[in-house]
Amino acid sequence: MDDDLLGGLHLLVLQLLALDAVVHFEVIWPRLVAVMQSGTYPRVATTLMLLAVLAVVAGVVAFRLDLVSRRTLYLAGVALVLGQLFAWFVYHNVQTANFGHSHGTGPFAFVTSTWEHLTDLDEDPLETVSKVAEVIALGLLLVLLRVDPRARSGERSRALGDHETDVDA
Repeated sequence: MDDDLLGGLHLLVLQLLALDAVVHFEVIWPRLVAVMQSGTYPRVATTLMLLAVLAVVAGVVAFRLDLVSRRTLYLAGVALVLGQLFAWFVYHNVQTANFGHSHGTGPFAFVTSTWEHLTDLDEDPLETVSKVAEVIALGLLLVLLRVDPRARSGERSRALGDHETDVDA
């Protein structure tokens, strides 16, 4: 695959994950401030969102500094996004102490709850933006796993804009 196209895909995934991290940080910032002022422990959801933001930052640093192979980073990105989507789904469909809420009972309550959260743009449009960014990033990470030759070989790279150099020349 063309290096320019790979670089463009990397940049697009980076932008989507950065957007998602900013949305999560915007959601948890008031909670973190309240926790710091009160001295209490944060809620599970707040902690998980903070860990997701930190994971995105760590992934970008690892990619930029060539700390691990692209395959490892793509797989970690897929796991992160799947984990975020799963946690979001569970949070909006399971009512337990200090975690989540539910929108009813019955065999299809999760469908209505999920649909309500994704389509109620008046209530929280950033939630929909975040989930759309995650789904697109997931798709692109899976594409990169398939088309990036360095992901198939498991070798490390020289980060964005890397070009193969001929050492025999």
